[in-house]
Amino acid sequence: MKYRLSLLIGIFVLGALNTTIAQSANILDKGDLVPNFTEVDEHGNEIKLTDYRGKVVLLNFTATWCGPCWETYTPMQELQNRYKDDLVIISFHLDEMKKKWQKKAASKGIEFDVISIWDSENKKAIMNSFEPDLFPNFVLLDKDGVIKKKWTGNSEKHLNRNVHQAMRRF
Repeated sequence: MKYRLSLLIGIFVLGALNTTIAQSANILDKGDLVPNFTEVDEHGNEIKLTDYRGKVVLLNFTATWCGPCWETYTPMQELQNRYKDDLVIISFHLDEMKKKWQKKAASKGIEFDVISIWDSENKKAIMNSFEPDLFPNFVLLDKDGVIKKKWTGNSEKHLNRNVHQAMRRF
């Protein structure tokens, strides 16, 4: 009986602790305004999220080792080309394997001319704000910087549908 009571108290304390941690992490979800962040892209240019107000922004969370992520780069590039004046894609790379990524992309014939964030002091904090647990992970922001959609997966159809819908509302 004492064991069960101790176990229940332990579960309650852990549950309360997890709730407190999640609340303090400020995880952003649909309907939230994304706070401004400043990053440096792969070319050394400083970018600020607020610089893209007035455009739809697609945040992509990816990794070199993520097999399904490789199936999203070409469709994202096609979307960027189609909506070049009204869509900005920012890709956060979880790892620091930029040269390996570039070599693999070249071997696969992948062109990925979007804003890519590789080396960054803030990258981990930004990623934690969106809590991407699986990759590829996407967050779609409207022209005011409000989250309209969050999803995980490499479905080209899903990616295209979400961006096309956002652009129609634009």
